[in-house]
Amino acid sequence: MQNTVSRKLTYYSFFFSLMIANYHWNTYNSQFEDLFFSYRVLSDISKYFGSLAMAYYFFISGYLLYRNSSIDNWMTKIKNRVWSLLIPCMLWNFITFFLVYWKTPFTVVSLREFIKGIAIEPFDGPLWYMIAVFSLLAFLPFCVRCRWLLLIVALYGHYLFQPLLGKVAWAGNLIYYLPAYCIGGFIGSYHKKETVFRIQQIISIVLFLVFSILYLVCHAAGDLKKWIILASPVVIWGIIPDSVFKKDPPFAVSISFFIYAMHAGRVIPFVRKTILPHLVIMTSSGSALVLQRALLILLTYLIIYCLTVILKCILPNKLFSLLSGGRIQ
Repeated sequence: MQNTVSRKLTYYSFFFSLMIANYHWNTYNSQFEDLFFSYRVLSDISKYFGSLAMAYYFFISGYLLYRNSSIDNWMTKIKNRVWSLLIPCMLWNFITFFLVYWKTPFTVVSLREFIKGIAIEPFDGPLWYMIAVFSLLAFLPFCVRCRWLLLIVALYGHYLFQPLLGKVAWAGNLIYYLPAYCIGGFIGSYHKKETVFRIQQIISIVLFLVFSILYLVCHAAGDLKKWIILASPVVIWGIIPDSVFKKDPPFAVSISFFIYAMHAGRVIPFVRKTILPHLVIMTSSGSALVLQRALLILLTYLIIYCLTVILKCILPNKLFSLLSGGRIQ
C-alpha cells in the first residue's frame, strides 16, 4: 500500500472510531431525548455518524481486500486477515471475558459458551464487525476471478445470510452493511492509481451534501436512508485526495483500533460509573448535554490513549503487535 493511502486510512479510521464511541455513549442518556430538542438532534446525528462509520469500515475492508488481489495471491490475503482480524479479535474477547468474570467467580460458563463468546458472538460487543468481515473472506476465491460477482452479492447476498438471523446476534448487521463491503471490494478491484482528480472531488462533495440532506429529511424512507449510508463511504473516501496526506500521522491518531476494541467493553462502563455521576449537574439543559457528550468522548479517548501507551511500554513487541493486528508497530 502506498504511504499516502496508508496515512489517509489512519486519519479516516481515527475519526470514525470516535464516531463509534460517540454512538455507544448515546444509549446512556437516551432518557433525555424526550426532554431536550438539542439532545434529540445530537442523538440523531450520533446515530447517523455511527451507522456511517460502520458502513465506512465495511467499505474500506472490502476495498483493501480486493485491491491488488489476484488468483495468485488470494490465499496470502486470507492469511494476512487471520493475523489482522481473527487473532486480535480472539485476544480482546479473552481479555474482556477475564475482566467481566473475574469479579463473579461463581458464574459458570460452559466450554461451548466460552468458545462462542471468543470466536462467534464476542464478549466485547463491537468486535462482531471483525468476525463478520472475516466470514466474508469466503467470497474472495470466487470474486477474485469475477469481480462482477461482488455486485451480485451486494444485491442478493442477504439471502445467503438470512438462515443466521436469530442464531447469530450480528447477522442482521452483516446483512445491512454487506452492500458497502461489496461496493468497496468492487472499487478496490479496479484500483490502479492513487490519484483523485479535481472533478471527482467536486462530484464527491456535492453527492455527500445531497446524501446528508436526503438522509435528514427523509425520515420515513427507510430503504433510501439505508442506501444513502451504504453509498456515502465511496463519496467520503473520494472527497480528499490521497496526495494531501504527506506527513506520517502521530501516534495519538494511530490508535483507532484500540479505541474500537476498548471503548465499549471497558472504558465507557468505567467512565459511566466513576465520572459520569459527577457530570449529572450538566444535564439541566440540552446544550449542556452536548457539552457533556464532548467531554465524555474526550475522556474516553484520553483513557484509551494512556492505556495504549502503557501496553506498548510493558508488553513485548510481538504481543503488542498481535493486540493491534499489526496496525501499530
